[in-house]
Amino acid sequence: MDYLVPIIIGSESDLEIGLKIQKIFKTYFNIKSEIRICSAHKACLELLKILQEYECKTNVKLYITIAGKSNALSALVDGNSSKPVISCPPLKDSSMYDIYSSISMPSGISPLTILGAENAVISATKIIGLSCDNLKEQIIDYKNNMQTKLHIQDIKCKYEINNCDILNSDSLNNCIKNTQIDEPSFTDLQLLRTGKVRDIYTYPDTNDLKNEEYIMVASDRVSAFDRHLTTIPHKGIVLHKISNWWFEQTQNMVPNHIISSLNNRTMIVKKCQVLPIEFVMRAYMTGSTETSIWKNYEKGCRNYCGHTLQDGMIKNQKLPEILLTPTTKDEHDEIISEQEIYDRNIIEPYIFKQCQTYAFKLFTYGQNVAKQKGLILVDTKYEFGLDIDGNICLIDELHTPDSSRYWLKHSYTERFNNNQEPESIDKEVVRKWVKDNCDDPYNLNNNIEIPDDIRLKLSSKYLQLYELITGKII
Repeated sequence: MDYLVPIIIGSESDLEIGLKIQKIFKTYFNIKSEIRICSAHKACLELLKILQEYECKTNVKLYITIAGKSNALSALVDGNSSKPVISCPPLKDSSMYDIYSSISMPSGISPLTILGAENAVISATKIIGLSCDNLKEQIIDYKNNMQTKLHIQDIKCKYEINNCDILNSDSLNNCIKNTQIDEPSFTDLQLLRTGKVRDIYTYPDTNDLKNEEYIMVASDRVSAFDRHLTTIPHKGIVLHKISNWWFEQTQNMVPNHIISSLNNRTMIVKKCQVLPIEFVMRAYMTGSTETSIWKNYEKGCRNYCGHTLQDGMIKNQKLPEILLTPTTKDEHDEIISEQEIYDRNIIEPYIFKQCQTYAFKLFTYGQNVAKQKGLILVDTKYEFGLDIDGNICLIDELHTPDSSRYWLKHSYTERFNNNQEPESIDKEVVRKWVKDNCDDPYNLNNNIEIPDDIRLKLSSKYLQLYELITGKII
């Protein structure tokens, strides 16, 4: 049923709070409302006619009234209706007369006096929800959002740059750009490959017992726009710990390459033949890089990685369905469709299909966990490889702030409706700074120097995300 809430105000001076109530109804609960202006003192017969319009409507379950110092409006509405009335007086006078006139109603008149537009909407929705299970669920979700918001605010405060002991100039100077392994148990290791973030070590060929293992070490390097940008304090530790946490949560769901996790940066992993495709999962129309769905859509692309996109979508809007949008693993990533992967013989169809199944399973699980933590897992990338027995394994990292985009759930709807960027908690802060301060970040001749305050800000977000996801601190 499409419920309707009449909002009756005494004069145009009450319109501001009426519009605020109307917006909250629409934004959070998609409940329709109508604002009617009628003075109980000057036009009481007209007010009774307005009530008659609504009294016979089954989709009208209650009224909200807004009136000032002499609240005859709420009394007259309540006295002529069997439906609940919520009185939401505007607090504009320090004398508090607005409240007094609303709570000193004559006997038999019982409007509910609720202070504040948001509180009035919550109370109204709870009343309507008595006969609507869907609204009950929305109220529960709304309340959970409010609790999560407070929890997130606590964590944010903990990692404010000026208050956090571990975010300082020393942390900037102690970043690890080039990794090394000092563990006594590792001898004669050889650096096999330096990646964007992780360095891969291997044993000499003569060590037969270890020829099926790699040692993977996370640095503090941060990359974007196909280049290394700078280092971020504590980044490698956060990536290692978050990734390891997710690997442990999903090990019975999708096989992965982890053999064991050591110290704060090092993993022993199975040697795998890396598949030359990144499996990028997307749930929202967003992104800032050249391969992102939003940048391509903005340029007019309506067939993206083999998916037909509808017209009229806007940035940060939720997609009608989750999309797998592969990219190649070249020096410059290239978006590609499933059919093109087959046509170019990049991956065998049966291998692609299994990776696709794994990717959807991981992303759905990740979104559900993120939701419980007050987050939205917006998009992510997965990498897969084949172990020496030909088994498909999830490799590299999992649901880290480097490979994934996270938004804060409690503020997404309001910010989206106000054409504001969602609150992100990933490396988008660096991407945005680069986009705003560099004409062409893909041109390697353009030097990019990330300021220290941006480096510390991103480090703060990484630390926040780690605690939000795992419930632990570094």
